[in-house]
Amino acid sequence: SPGTGSSGDGSGTDSSADCPEGTTEMDGGLCELPAIISKDMTLVSGLKYLMSGRVTVGNGNGQLEVNSDGSLDNGSAVQAVTLTIEPGVEVLGKTGTFANILITRGSQLMAVGTVDAQIVFSSDDEGYEGSGEWGGLIIHGYAPHNECAEGGNYCDIDAEGESGFAGGYAPEDSSGILRYVVVAEGGYEFSTGNEINGISLVAVGSGTEMDFIQVHGNSDDGIEFYGGTVNLKHGVFTSNNDDSVDWDLKIKVPVFVSISLAHPSFSMLVQ
Repeated sequence: SPGTGSSGDGSGTDSSADCPEGTTEMDGGLCELPAIISKDMTLVSGLKYLMSGRVTVGNGNGQLEVNSDGSLDNGSAVQAVTLTIEPGVEVLGKTGTFANILITRGSQLMAVGTVDAQIVFSSDDEGYEGSGEWGGLIIHGYAPHNECAEGGNYCDIDAEGESGFAGGYAPEDSSGILRYVVVAEGGYEFSTGNEINGISLVAVGSGTEMDFIQVHGNSDDGIEFYGGTVNLKHGVFTSNNDDSVDWDLKIKVPVFVSISLAHPSFSMLVQ
């Protein structure tokens, strides 16, 4: 189990530690994440973090300027923001909300846990049992998607979960690293067919590393791939209410998503 104690109860945290710049200190030793993260941020270990709603990293989910992948249609540059999460950190979604983290294209999530200090996303109530208690993890990228025009250099796909735009023409694009990451108790339905999965990967590229991942108790799919070229190794999907693994809107080039089952060294959050 994670090295940071039970979900949402404040145990396993260092109450003397300061919340990182850009977050807000709350009662119970929590640090509240801002709605928008527009510069690099590190969620240091020894603290727990709260999402009260959507937390958007970068601005790459805006519409792009036509024939450009470097600027938005409002003239501003696409930001390259890195959210780093240290081993053992718990990120808690406010129960009963669609709280979620959205990594937009051009930005990265560096969530590198260890077998003994996994990084856990869950709701802020006790324990890890339940479903649909918060949103989930959404990652966008610049990789191909079957709704991107063939041979083009401009692509805006309106992604599910009301998360904005994604897609591009860079199969080897990187949205970061996720290793020893657990997502539990999530899932949110805006409307039929428009849900937040445990992990939603929209046009995420093969430069992204995903290894030792568990999604538990999601009210929709455990993980869903929307196009993209990303590979996932050592996945565990438990007690999810719809598909454990789902694919949608596959790309039209000969690149394949591969998933391998959990490695025996992966100490799962829920056995």
